[in-house]
Amino acid sequence: MEARPPLSAAGRLGQPIILVLIPNFGRCVLQFGISRGDYSPYNGDDIPLSLLPANEPRLSDEMSSKVDDTDPRLQYSGSWSPFSNLAPAPAYNNTLHGTAKPGAQMVLEFAGTGISVYGTVSPNGTAISNYTIDGGSSSIFTAPVVETALGGVLYFNSSVLGDGNHTLVVTNIDSDPWFWIDYFSIE
Repeated sequence: MEARPPLSAAGRLGQPIILVLIPNFGRCVLQFGISRGDYSPYNGDDIPLSLLPANEPRLSDEMSSKVDDTDPRLQYSGSWSPFSNLAPAPAYNNTLHGTAKPGAQMVLEFAGTGISVYGTVSPNGTAISNYTIDGGSSSIFTAPVVETALGGVLYFNSSVLGDGNHTLVVTNIDSDPWFWIDYFSIE
């Protein structure tokens, strides 16, 4: 669970916001408000909890954007295959790109202060992948062992980038199992 500061842009007068990521479902924004209009100590019975409706601005919508694996800004090299109409694990826009070729790369040039990479983990082993931003140090991700396919898995996150243009290089390390990329979230 990730707590964020008050969000006046949501029209909620600075009430606290909590961003919750529910696996296989997505992000939900929970908003808490004090019903008496003052900020006296909490007595356990006066904080309403609501899930914002679909048309309400959300913290994640205002601060990040998603880039699907099919986005033309992505440059694939090596052997990658696109997949759609997936089951049982859900995928963003119902698409994935996968590879079982060691050294296969995906490059994304983006502007922002952070990036997260999400994918689907296969039950057939533990895929290993490498992440590098702007030619800096590498970060290795080893997928967890799962019994059934699991979508929406966070592979990599960097939220300490200077505001500006950056280049992310994702490299598949292993030949078995398949390595699946779903989408990127840019802040």
